[in-house]
Amino acid sequence: MTATDTITPTATAMRAKLIANAGITALVSQRVYLGDAPDNAAYPHIIMKAVSAPEMDATHDDLSWQAQQWDIYAVADTMDIVNDITGKIAGVLDAQQLTLSGGAKTLVIRRQGTMPASRIKLSDTISKMIGATTLLVGIRTGSN
Repeated sequence: MTATDTITPTATAMRAKLIANAGITALVSQRVYLGDAPDNAAYPHIIMKAVSAPEMDATHDDLSWQAQQWDIYAVADTMDIVNDITGKIAGVLDAQQLTLSGGAKTLVIRRQGTMPASRIKLSDTISKMIGATTLLVGIRTGSN
């Protein structure tokens, strides 16, 4: 099993849950990216990054339970929008159980914390606000 065996389907399931929420799509439309946002991505947007997964640290023959940590960042022009998005992300994904495509694996998601908005410098002339929601995602074999 490789990291991409679970990271990409996990991201796909979480992204689908996020963009199905009217409050989130009202703010970011479909701009929810895995890894990095494109250079020309409009603001505000969401970036999803896997922080850790067991496959990244060790080799496992068969895991019935795998833990992953994800940081989901909101990037916008203002602190209020970032805090609004991160609050919505936490509300949409906390305490959720999602089935991955094919139904062989289930995600169980728990919010670990939220980092309030802070300013980041993108260049000499551009800065944006960024905040994050940290999630612990358990991936369980089977649909139980």
